[in-house]
Amino acid sequence: PHPFYVYTLCPQTTFDGKYRLTPLFNNSTFLCGRHGVSGDNCIIEGGQIQVSIISTPYDFPVKDLYFYGITFSKSTTYGVAAVASSETRAEFHDCHWKEGTGESALH
Repeated sequence: PHPFYVYTLCPQTTFDGKYRLTPLFNNSTFLCGRHGVSGDNCIIEGGQIQVSIISTPYDFPVKDLYFYGITFSKSTTYGVAAVASSETRAEFHDCHWKEGTGESALH
């Protein structure tokens, strides 16, 4: 495995939230555009769960996840749902949750 992974979302793009984002690798960073700022308008819209973080001690543990500049909009259950081990850490920088109709933005 690589020491880190960077995924760049296209700026000025709305992504269909029904295709949830599920990070699979440690040290993964998800950027809105080249600089990871919310002003570049990377929006994940709709869907029940927009980001699903699954990591257990029995699987390959996903430990460090970073999200920069992403807007989570109109989720119907959770913007981000995590079922993870105590080793898992997810950080959200300049991220926004808007118009969700579900139970909460984070679970």
